[in-house]
Formats: sequence, C-alpha cells, structure tokens
Amino acid sequence: MALFSVLALSLTSCNEDEKPKAINITKLEIGHEGQAILGKDLRIECHIDAPAKIKAIDIEFLNIEGNRVYGMPFTSGKYVGVASVDFHEHIDIPAFIPEGRYKVFFNVIDEAGNIEKVAKMLNLYKISKDAPKIGKLTIKDSTGKDLKYAAPKDKVIVSAMLEVVNEISEIEMKFQGTNGKVEIALDKAVMTKYKGKTKGHFLETITIPADMKSGEYHFQFKVKDAKGIENMVGIDGFTIK
Repeated sequence: MALFSVLALSLTSCNEDEKPKAINITKLEIGHEGQAILGKDLRIECHIDAPAKIKAIDIEFLNIEGNRVYGMPFTSGKYVGVASVDFHEHIDIPAFIPEGRYKVFFNVIDEAGNIEKVAKMLNLYKISKDAPKIGKLTIKDSTGKDLKYAAPKDKVIVSAMLEVVNEISEIEMKFQGTNGKVEIALDKAVMTKYKGKTKGHFLETITIPADMKSGEYHFQFKVKDAKGIENMVGIDGFTIK
C-alpha cells in the first residue's frame, strides 16, 4: 500500500512537471463597463506574465454566432519579445461592424508555444445624433495648469463644455484602471446647477479619494439626458501617485 502511494505520488509529480507553464493575463479591461461606441476607439489594458518571451498578441471579436468579424494582431513592437508587460492600447472600432453583443478574446502566444485566451463580453453601439455633446474636458490644478497626475486627497478642477438637445439628467465621473474603478459622486446641490439645462460650462472641484490606489487610470465623464441618451468622453493616462 505504501509503495502504491509512493508510485502514485511520483507519477503525479512527473505529470505536473510535464504540464506546460501558463501565461497569466490579469486585470483585463475592455471598453467602459462592457460597452464601446462604433467608429470610436476602444480601450484595452491588462498585465501579461509569460514563461517565455511573447511572440504575438491577437485581439478578436466574435459575434453571437461565433464568427470572427474583426481582429487586431500585435506581432511586433513593445509588447513582443518580452516576458512581462503592461498592455495598454486604444484600438479603432470600424463603424461598419453591426451593433450588438460580442465576445472579445485577448489571445497571447509565447516563443515556447504556450497559448492563453481570455474573453470578455462587449456591447457595441452607435451613438445617437441627439447624444449630449461634451467638449474641452480637462483636469487642472488651482492655477489653471493641466494635470496628468495627482495624489490621494488632492483637490483638482474638472472642466467641460456641455450642449444637450434634451435636458441634462445626470452627470457621472469615474476613474477606471487595472487597480479598479472609483466613482466620484456629485451631491444634489452641485447637480441642481446643471440638471434641466441644455447648455453650460461644467466647472467643479473634486477631491481624489484618500483610499485610491496608485496607478494609471482612465478618467471618464458621462452625461445622460432626460430621454436616457448618453455620451461619455475621457482623459487617458491619468496617474495617481
């Protein structure tokens, strides 16, 4: 009985040694809360750790029937020839792709032949001609200087020009990155300055949350009108120190 146990353990150890090492794809983010606008760019980011140097990355879009309708390969550049890397790209989504729900695969192969695939669901839609218009979005300090970074508890000024066919109903702000997402709530007193308006200059001071983790984020600014039509713009590469 003891001999059988030793043999079983030995065989198990050998089998485990023969298993190919896995490529790890972590903190994968595709789009904004599972949505993206056709004809605009799509944010994709994640971290990759591979046993061998990365040979290629392929991003593919499959419709509900399982057919590939679009793809974006990376066979050279800063993500290839390294074993560990932060992937961060904005890829253009052609306007000719039909609206609908897609499964987006993020595929990685390394020089040892290891392959890993991770999938996320994504809803692609066309923006309405009556969607809110958001222009000149900035994050500045108290002197009016554009900011690309801040620290927890810092106060920053968010500015944007708004023009809406239907009245403004909601304004949402959020920092989203591989370390998670952090919503910036606007209280009722602030919202009363904008709700019901069709045009205006959004200008508010916000405080970076004290518990916000350091890292790179995408700042999202969304406006929804009285009919539920919404639009969102953002600032990429905002760093929390």
